[in-house]
Amino acid sequence: RCDVGFSGVRCVHSELVRQPLSKEYVALTVIIVLLFLIAISIASYYICRRYRSKRRQTNTSEYKEVGSL
Repeated sequence: RCDVGFSGVRCVHSELVRQPLSKEYVALTVIIVLLFLIAISIASYYICRRYRSKRRQTNTSEYKEVGSL
């Protein structure tokens, strides 16, 4: 007989046994992924907001009042 995890005539073939993921591990993974996506969403929102405010400031400073003829 071979040890656990091995098979074959000389017990040289290893059996790749994959255990199913526990519910806690799956739940933890889902929570971490959701938190990561929320963080990316918040960061992109603030980056876009800052970009738009800088863009408005440069647009208003570019146009200066010109005296009428």
